Amino acid sequence: MLQSEEDPVTVEKVDQVLVQLLLEFQNELPFHFVLDKVHKQLNDQLSVKCFLPTFNFLGNLLKTVPNVAQSLLTQYVPLLDLLCSALVYPDEVLKTSVVNVWLQLLCTSGDTGAQYLPIATRDRLCILLLQTLNSASSAQLIKNCA
Repeated sequence: MLQSEEDPVTVEKVDQVLVQLLLEFQNELPFHFVLDKVHKQLNDQLSVKCFLPTFNFLGNLLKTVPNVAQSLLTQYVPLLDLLCSALVYPDEVLKTSVVNVWLQLLCTSGDTGAQYLPIATRDRLCILLLQTLNSASSAQLIKNCA
């Protein structure tokens, strides 16, 4: 629904309800289900432009339920690689959302968050963030990258 709905207010409400529902469960199984679905959707699509609401949801989920970050960092490396790939998409709004996901991932998992990343993913992320910062023109993207 996050991808098919075009009304931003409705998408935001759906996002809030999903995050709240997941928070209420207090069980890892629903988080894994959601992360599996996000990974499958990102993996099956050629264009990442339609995934802005999904990236926003993922950032909100990580902000609201910090323990999801640990699972994502350690058990969903292919999803992390797709998050890296989204940084090469030319849309700055999308990049801002993806950088926010990375910020939430690395900040909510504490100082050791980057240590859980595979070295190749961490190196790729650093390069992509520097490239994104170098070419950024929107204030929010620059702020998120910095």
